Amino acid sequence: MNLHDYLKPDGLFVAAFAPLRAVLNQQAELLWQTEEKPKPGKKGKKDKQDETNQKKKEFSPWVTRSGKGGGDPRYLAFDDVSLYRHCMDVAIIAFMIFLYAWKNGKIPGLATNPSTAAEQDAILLAVKQLFAIAFLHDADKYVGAEQSTSPEFDQVQQLHQDLRIDQWAHLDVELSFALASLENRGQGKAISAGVIPNPTQQELREMVKLGDKIASVTSRHGLMAMVTSYNEKYLSSLHEFGVPKMRLKLLAFHYNALILHKLQRHLLDYFIEQQVFPLVCLLDGQRLYVTAPETDVNLQPVFDRLGKEIGFKPADLKRNPTNGEVATFNVHGATELITTVFEKLEARLLAIHVSDWEVVHPYIRGWASKVGGLSTLDQPENKKLVLTVTPEHEETPPPLYQYALALATALRANSTGKVFDERVQRLMELPELECHTLSQQFDVSQWKKDTRQTLYAMQAASYIRGETHLVEVITQVVKEFPAASEEDAGTRTILTQLQLQCGLVEEISESQLPYTAAAKGGTCLLCGYPTSAVIETSRMKLAGIKKTAFNNRIGHQKNIWSQTDDNYLCPACIKQQELLCQQVPKLRAEPLLVCTPFRGLIKPISPSQLSASVSETDQSALEVCNSFDAVNSKEWRKMSPWNIDTSGLVPFVSESIDTDFDSVVEAMYRWAVFALHTGNPVHVFISAPRDNCKGAFLFEQMPPLIGKLLEDLTVQTQEVQAAQFRTKEDRQEAEQLVQHERGTIRRQKLPALVKRLDLLKQILKTNHGHDVLAMMPAFRWWAVAWLDAREEHSKNFLVRQAKENYPMTQHDMTIAQMAKLARQIQKYPDDGFKASGSERTLALTTAIELLETGRKYQRNRTDTVAAMAETLAEKLNRRSLARSKDGTREDKTFYSQCKEFAEMVYDFVESQRQQGQFDSQFHRFLLAAYAFLFMEKMTETEPA
Repeated sequence: MNLHDYLKPDGLFVAAFAPLRAVLNQQAELLWQTEEKPKPGKKGKKDKQDETNQKKKEFSPWVTRSGKGGGDPRYLAFDDVSLYRHCMDVAIIAFMIFLYAWKNGKIPGLATNPSTAAEQDAILLAVKQLFAIAFLHDADKYVGAEQSTSPEFDQVQQLHQDLRIDQWAHLDVELSFALASLENRGQGKAISAGVIPNPTQQELREMVKLGDKIASVTSRHGLMAMVTSYNEKYLSSLHEFGVPKMRLKLLAFHYNALILHKLQRHLLDYFIEQQVFPLVCLLDGQRLYVTAPETDVNLQPVFDRLGKEIGFKPADLKRNPTNGEVATFNVHGATELITTVFEKLEARLLAIHVSDWEVVHPYIRGWASKVGGLSTLDQPENKKLVLTVTPEHEETPPPLYQYALALATALRANSTGKVFDERVQRLMELPELECHTLSQQFDVSQWKKDTRQTLYAMQAASYIRGETHLVEVITQVVKEFPAASEEDAGTRTILTQLQLQCGLVEEISESQLPYTAAAKGGTCLLCGYPTSAVIETSRMKLAGIKKTAFNNRIGHQKNIWSQTDDNYLCPACIKQQELLCQQVPKLRAEPLLVCTPFRGLIKPISPSQLSASVSETDQSALEVCNSFDAVNSKEWRKMSPWNIDTSGLVPFVSESIDTDFDSVVEAMYRWAVFALHTGNPVHVFISAPRDNCKGAFLFEQMPPLIGKLLEDLTVQTQEVQAAQFRTKEDRQEAEQLVQHERGTIRRQKLPALVKRLDLLKQILKTNHGHDVLAMMPAFRWWAVAWLDAREEHSKNFLVRQAKENYPMTQHDMTIAQMAKLARQIQKYPDDGFKASGSERTLALTTAIELLETGRKYQRNRTDTVAAMAETLAEKLNRRSLARSKDGTREDKTFYSQCKEFAEMVYDFVESQRQQGQFDSQFHRFLLAAYAFLFMEKMTETEPA
């Protein structure tokens, strides 16, 4: 059996899954792109529909609903797996069983070696039906049933219709119900209905049933338990389908995420070559889990391939923005230097010192005009080094411009002082370049080094006769390039540490153990291994790491002979940093530690195949992903799990964020959207992964204030106390888990989390956003109503969102009733929500003013309420704001309605005062909330 034919990007698995994937994509697209159209407002009512054209975005139920685990406190010990992830895991195991059963002739009606189109179509249809059964078997969870049971017919019918099963799997709903009923009670219902699957379909159902049992072990007890269960409990049943009696072991690697990403790709490639089905190949941040045969497997070829890939040192260059110096990496000849410059055109290499601007700018403009296709700057920047020219069309920059960049790099690469002067002298010794003419036009000796480099490069480039000539010139100018080093201590260390974890090498010596300080050195800033290599940011490619970076890791040691604050990096971490900068060149700081499990199944596309199979742009978008992809109007589709699972590109997640408050909230929002689009849990840790985190979302960098505003979405102790458990031990376990899971959010709360974070980040964009957020724990949505009153442009759509997410439950009904009474006595403002605050709060402010007067003169309730009602009625009539007679209740006069409103205000304010709550802040936010509720539609019939 050739697994490559079935698990490649265009193999049997992907081909059979294609129609289901298309339906899942269409469903997700429809939900995420639905627009909520504005409702037509009544004539003369301005701004009553203020959030028109707001998009109502929902996520696919396959990623919002749990397949295992869920929000019930009784399932805290379960990994909260999305419904899609569980169904796909079941389908993968069932597909493995199918392959062995098919090739061993154990599936009736399927030819083991199909030779006709009809026989091949029958196999493809069988796998499609396998997918259909796997995705139908939890139809009850799909429709949102509170308890998981064998699905009922109406539940299967709805899912059958949503997935269009009849169109691509050719199963009617009755047959689908019979096949999806994996439990005996469900099968009994199906059989009693007179529907009996054919022998092929019966075998498919048994495969899915077995796959469901094996996959379900993982959520409760973990991957190791699943492998143990596979070996001890299910291997005999699997063997009946033709699966070899090959016991598996689980290999677990803990290492840098990028290295594990590369290792995963090579493991997948190797196992499929060796005809070993990748039952588990899961990359979860800094952990990689993979199943391998217990015996007779040699992983050395995998590490040989990995070493060859990471040991390759591509040529590169790095320009110091402060002084313009250029450092080259792995450049061992003129050809490599030219190729590197041409691939990474750096316009700032042609910079001059600002003090030389007036003298040399005419020459630069003349040179740019002669070359063509270049733009020049008319005024110097407010910097020491001034950019001179840039290409007008980056896609096809002029050849002479590229030659000048290469020559400038050759003059300055690793060159300061005497070496620079020597290279300039060699350049001038080449008469065909006519560099000596510069000294005839200018007093070159007065120029700064940056100016000399640029103008000599431009002058020489004008006379270069092609790339062959350019190679000859650079070779003569540089004279000696650094020799290529065959020694790669970083690669060797990485391979040794990985091989140690899977038993391929012996235990390392004590001197190589973490936190054992090196002689006249210390321990690595990142991993703690002994080393004496001081961090040098000018020579090393580092992702946001500084030589004096703070490290609070217990056991970390610096050089005890040194008085500096220098830190160290070991060869392995230097190599990892170099690879990370190659893979994700836009990282501005240390990457976030994001753990989100990506399953490997499809034979991956090798790096050599990438350029031929996908464009460079698509390659970047598919292989390296981050939270920005999730909110991108185009890229989010690639994050859908059904697209990731069937791609030949193994995804690698990497991103860094700014640490200010607003940026962290923005990042939380993106990662929450990412968690939903991918259907995977997302755990963002500060320094090290938390073991056995079961929730669907965790963001350890979450600011405490945001934690308070999201607290009700996290698992709470009171939820456990209110839940019904089968045993006392189960309750005790849940009480312990709720402490361990503090701060995590379960899958069913993820949509609410996204809406909350979207609201918070919108508030932060306003002028008073930080003040509002600080007040929200105490005043909830009232604080946003206050913001609406303060902002020049109405933000009442934010108020509505806040009222939905942060209700003031103990007061809202009272204030709403108060506003409803006010609407019976006060007209609706002509300007709607644009009316002044004083007009909207007229009734309430009038009543409170009279109440305070009554308190001042110690009047009783009856007298105070009467004064409040009389003054309110008089003021409304005087300002022509009193409601017409048609607006009054039939059994009460206008005055009695004013009195009813006054009584309610009096009782509410006095009750709050007795509780010590009616201070100036409460008063201010109360008015804002009342003003908003007054404007809202409080009765079924809108005011006239």
